[in-house]
Amino acid sequence: MDNQQILTKIEEALQVATTAKYNAATLYDVSDTRASSFAQDTFMYFDTNDLQGEIQTLRLLIDNLKRILIDIKTHNDHLLLHGGFLPCVDKQIADMFLSTSLCKLLATDQKTVTILDEIIQKINILKKDVEATI
Repeated sequence: MDNQQILTKIEEALQVATTAKYNAATLYDVSDTRASSFAQDTFMYFDTNDLQGEIQTLRLLIDNLKRILIDIKTHNDHLLLHGGFLPCVDKQIADMFLSTSLCKLLATDQKTVTILDEIIQKINILKKDVEATI
């Protein structure tokens, strides 16, 4: 995988993260209409099938985002042996997983929208860094 292919995967990650952010925002707009005593566990397990489907969709999007970022990092690591390794990719992806808690991000977490927004910003920085190498 060369830098152009890494850039394509970064753009894919950006699209998935943006979609996940909007899904999370929509999900919590609906949950915010309920009384504050409405427990998160109740929301997660006993709400309508439609909302349960939205939670599952968000989980899948978050898992897909993690997979794409790990793929990018793995391919960049292979470039270490063959030339073309980009330290910015290694640093930014590690930062996304560690500083934003992406590794522990749950679809039912109230901070999901904020965390995904931070990740989108970091992906945009990564995209600019990789574009500068092409």
